[in-house]
Amino acid sequence: MSADNGIYILKLKDQCRVGEFQAIENLNWSFVEMKILWNEISPVRIIEHYGSLKPLSYAEAKKEAFKLAKDNLILEYGIQTIKVNKKWEEILSEAKSLIKVEIASLKTTQSSKWDYELNNLIKLEKLLNE
Repeated sequence: MSADNGIYILKLKDQCRVGEFQAIENLNWSFVEMKILWNEISPVRIIEHYGSLKPLSYAEAKKEAFKLAKDNLILEYGIQTIKVNKKWEEILSEAKSLIKVEIASLKTTQSSKWDYELNNLIKLEKLLNE
């Protein structure tokens, strides 16, 4: 069985954030298209994954990544850097717009399969607008 995990440094124009995640390809998931968009990272997914993590310099993020890696017995994808040529505030602004569209899209699915994700997006939207 695959661990499907890694330590991922999000490197933005103005800061970095670092965390250990599984299925990092979910950063590319679109609730509008209902599929992975391989050439696009969703700002909403960035906020979901990295929003609660503290901003760091790249040097600090690398140190934190190695510390996290040392504490993991299994780390399938090691330490990776995800570069996004935007500032954190740009990501937040884009997420605030996109999350409304994603919520509307999930509300039209006519399926309870997505209720968990819909509820999480509604909660996140409230946090983003506080």
